[in-house]
Amino acid sequence: MSTNENVVLTFAGGTEFFNNQGFWIYINSLIEHVTNADFVILTHEMPDSVRSKLESKNFKVEQVKADVQFLYRDRHLCFYNFFNKHGRDYKRAMVTDCRDVVFQLNPFDWLERTEKYFNSITYQNHYVVLTYEGFAMKQSGFACIEDFEFQRDVPRPFLKEDRERWVINGGIALGTPQALQSLHYLIWSLTLKSIGRCTDQATFNWLSDYFSGNASFLIDHPQAGNLCLTGEGVKEGCVEPILMEGRLCNTFKQTYYMVHQWDRLDYLREEIIAKYGDKN
Repeated sequence: MSTNENVVLTFAGGTEFFNNQGFWIYINSLIEHVTNADFVILTHEMPDSVRSKLESKNFKVEQVKADVQFLYRDRHLCFYNFFNKHGRDYKRAMVTDCRDVVFQLNPFDWLERTEKYFNSITYQNHYVVLTYEGFAMKQSGFACIEDFEFQRDVPRPFLKEDRERWVINGGIALGTPQALQSLHYLIWSLTLKSIGRCTDQATFNWLSDYFSGNASFLIDHPQAGNLCLTGEGVKEGCVEPILMEGRLCNTFKQTYYMVHQWDRLDYLREEIIAKYGDKN
């Protein structure tokens, strides 16, 4: 399947979803900035016209066989199945949301530099990179409710009551295919077992202590790093990016490679739409 050593993987489905301008901003910014990867979109429902348009832009569209009943849970099973089938074809992978992500630079450049760190300390050179939203759980009512719902059936010795934990961005993950395959199966199976009404982000947050104590995991922080900025962190006043020459940068004037939830940035929304919005 592969023509590159890297792959960008996302899930998109539903007729109305493809009418969202955010999806095409994702597509167009990805094409502009990421030139060394295969682009793969998993779907359970896609109009033929959209499929043809994406394939004309060199995207590979794969119909999933899994029964997608709850997107925030079952997409992880789809990602697992993809890596189980195609993971051996790639050296690095990036899994992202696609409704509200815009690229400013190529994240694989960041990943290749960071790889040297992992290669010196990790088992068999497999690793996962995640990102924080930029705020602690206590600063987000949504995150607190999600955490409560997820832990409704967690046995007491494993309950986590620390609200100082940083909230993980559940829409971005990079790493080696084998490590991401295991991660997505873990997220799917744990979310599946929960009796609470919660998204996959609650699962990521419950696992955060285990991630931070594992040498095979790195969680980049938007206040110190520059892999990914989240609009929610900016909206909550917890992250203060600098706008330089049309690009969002951290306080060290380093350009963020991608921006998640860009639609929450009132002062930049129209500029992003004008630059990457679909012209067809």
